[in-house]
Amino acid sequence: MIPSLIPYFIQFGQLQIPGLGRLHFVHKEAVLQDGILLAPHESIQLENNEEAPTIHFYQYLAHSLELTMDQVIKEYHQFWKDQLSQQQDIYFGSFGKFHCHNKSYQWQSQFETSSYYNNIEIGSLPIILPEETIEVEIPKDRWWIGAIILFILGLLAIAFKS
Repeated sequence: MIPSLIPYFIQFGQLQIPGLGRLHFVHKEAVLQDGILLAPHESIQLENNEEAPTIHFYQYLAHSLELTMDQVIKEYHQFWKDQLSQQQDIYFGSFGKFHCHNKSYQWQSQFETSSYYNNIEIGSLPIILPEETIEVEIPKDRWWIGAIILFILGLLAIAFKS
């Protein structure tokens, strides 16, 4: 069942898991702070809530497993019920695992972006106010002069040919 859930999680960035909560992808943009461009931060977190999966999720899973919606709903809930009753770690591909500790599950992510992105020290940047912008004169486009010259030459060619 988990190999069918991973593509959904990758595509939509979240997954409702009965009895555990919502596993979701969190993304923080890069921020400039005190002359340092702080690297973007991405992580996968488990949020404890008891929302039911969406109908879109069940449709996706039914298509993936080639089952009916009723079968998918029953099998999905039964799968997680069986996994949680075993009270063992549940591995979620290369993203991480649900670690069982004292009959409760915690998410341990193996997805770490700090090894990919580093902070960049920029220093102080000059602040250019709108009134201090330099006006650059853009040469005017005079294509129409060439068109008139070609038109006149064409008329002269027609006149001399006749």
